[in-house]
Amino acid sequence: MIYGYARVSSVRCETFTGTTMGRPILMEISNAIKPGDTLMVTKLDRLSRTTWRGAKFIEELHQRGVAIHILDMGKFDGTPMGKAMIQIVLVMAELERSNIMS
Repeated sequence: MIYGYARVSSVRCETFTGTTMGRPILMEISNAIKPGDTLMVTKLDRLSRTTWRGAKFIEELHQRGVAIHILDMGKFDGTPMGKAMIQIVLVMAELERSNIMS
């Protein structure tokens, strides 16, 4: 099954910041998703704006056999190259957020 997640500034979707991992809808998806399923997001920074939290969440999904499909990057299934690309993009998302907050 494919699960889609959106975090945007709207009353119909989750409106938490990217640094908040305790988002009810994301946690609901995380609890329901099973091995062989895919979590789809438009951009990686929709999941997290901090490197360690995002990497931890994605690693937990990969260990459970869940693939991550990021629409602007492609599908990642826990390969070494995929993990490296996710780390790089998360670092850039965290830097962008830090610059916004300064």
